[in-house]
Amino acid sequence: MLTLLKYVEGRSWKPWTWHIIRSRVEPNFQRVPCLKSLSLSYISISALDLSILLSTCPKIEKLELVNLDIAMSDAQVTVELSSPTLKSIYVEAINLDKFILEADTIECLHSKDFTLELFELIGKGTLKHFKMDAVSVIHLDIGDTVENLEIVDISNYTIIWPKFYQIISRSSKLRRLRLWDVVFDAEDEMADIETIAVCFPQLSNLALSYDWRDGVFGLQGSSHLENVIVLELGWTVINDLFSHWGEGLLKRCPSVRKLVIHGIVSETNTDEECQMLANFTSAMIELMRR
Repeated sequence: MLTLLKYVEGRSWKPWTWHIIRSRVEPNFQRVPCLKSLSLSYISISALDLSILLSTCPKIEKLELVNLDIAMSDAQVTVELSSPTLKSIYVEAINLDKFILEADTIECLHSKDFTLELFELIGKGTLKHFKMDAVSVIHLDIGDTVENLEIVDISNYTIIWPKFYQIISRSSKLRRLRLWDVVFDAEDEMADIETIAVCFPQLSNLALSYDWRDGVFGLQGSSHLENVIVLELGWTVINDLFSHWGEGLLKRCPSVRKLVIHGIVSETNTDEECQMLANFTSAMIELMRR
């Protein structure tokens, strides 16, 4: 719709309105020298146009991409973005094969609800906050950007622990680690508490919640998480394993000031289930008294 004003002699300005319908609008990129924040949601755009658009914003610091329909130019959908000033990016619900981001000053990377073959971040070690929620990635590569990581938050994600640990193992400044509702790829894998304690000496907040397997605790070793003051634990099924694991983990965190326990209590039908719930409740009360 286009509205113009026309002067009618002897009267006043009168608005004229046209309705213009276009099936396609050709992109016309103009340089936006002062733009620092850009949010794109529910639009269709090609990977090339998205890259060009970002390049027209020389001072951009924050980028949000939500539910974009990336036009395909070949069998695979690959998005390659580059920005020397970008500090924060949020990507949600985008159907891609490969996502490659080159950002020398990136500090916060948050991805949610999409599936990728390759996710690659090329930077210079400025990344501080790394968060993934309900993301499936076959090849995750954040390269040499992890030295200054302070927060790692992973939820609803399938973890291959050796590979994941290899990615974050050099993050000696890590203060917050959250592995929530994660599934471990191998049956005998769990988060290795000994490795976490040794590699992340500055860790102050630890949150763990994942499926339990008989006899697998991940509590080998004797190193303590001396600086952990907030501990969050979660479970999906009430059983004795969680009580034993929670107790063992709490002993490894002697400085804890706040203990938060998350869980779902389903309807109890049998005497055995009621007794298990009662035992579990008593164990949790005893655990919180320590």
